[in-house]
Amino acid sequence: MSLSQILLVIIDQRCGPIEALNRSWEYTRGNLLALLGLVLTGMAILFLGYLAVCIGLIFALPFVILMQAVTYLRITGQPVTQVP
Repeated sequence: MSLSQILLVIIDQRCGPIEALNRSWEYTRGNLLALLGLVLTGMAILFLGYLAVCIGLIFALPFVILMQAVTYLRITGQPVTQVP
């Protein structure tokens, strides 16, 4: 879980893989319990989407990806846009 943010670090900060490993480790330090909750919640949502005759995955997968992106923004201290 400490390295779960590597892809988002590479995309957001345009750094190489080794630097992304270090930054992901740094960002997730102290947030492991919250990230575990995120992973378990995401797995539950995907499982429920799968149970809905796999059609639910059309909605569940983008939602889980969005959850991970918002978590990355909050961990790195970047603003998260709020819809009025």
